[in-house]
Amino acid sequence: MLSRSNLPERESAGRRERTVRGHVIRGRVVTFFQWVIGLAILGGLGWLVFRSTSGAGYANESIPTASETEVVIFDDLGWEVLTDELSQASRRLIEDVVAGLSSYSVSVERIVLPRGTLREFDLTLHGSPLVWRLSLDRPAEGQVADINHVLGQIVTGELVATEYIDVRTPGRAIYQ
Repeated sequence: MLSRSNLPERESAGRRERTVRGHVIRGRVVTFFQWVIGLAILGGLGWLVFRSTSGAGYANESIPTASETEVVIFDDLGWEVLTDELSQASRRLIEDVVAGLSSYSVSVERIVLPRGTLREFDLTLHGSPLVWRLSLDRPAEGQVADINHVLGQIVTGELVATEYIDVRTPGRAIYQ
C-alpha cells in the first residue's frame, strides 16, 4: 500500500505541482466570473438609472389608431413603452387590433406587454375589468373577430369570465 511517506519524491512533487496548477486555474476562473457578474450588475444598474433620468420611460407617445383614440402601451411594471422599441410588425398588429375593435364600437383602454413573454400582449377594454390575451403571431382580423364574438356572449350572459380571456388560439377562447 502506498502512503505519502513511502511515495517516491518525484511522484509527490509532480502531484503537488498539478494540484497547485489546478487551484491557480480554478482561482482565475472564479475571479473571471466574479468580474463578469459585477460588470453585468453595474451595467444593469446604469441602464436603469439612465432610463429613469433620461425620461425614456415616460415619453408621451401613443400608437395612432383609426379611431383616433389615444392608446398607450405599457410594460408589466407600468412603464410606457416607446413605439420605436417595438418591431414594426408588432406595432402594425397592435394598430390593426385597436382599429378593428373600434370598427365594432369597442374601445381599448390599456395595452400591456407582459414580462417573460415575447409573442403576446394583453389589452383591457373600456368599462371592463377583464384582461384579453392576444398573440403577436396571429393575424389581427381573426383575433378581433374572436373578441367580438366572445364579447357578444358576455353581454348576453352566455359566458361568465372574471379574470381574463385568452384568444391566442384561432377559434377558441380560454377564460377564467
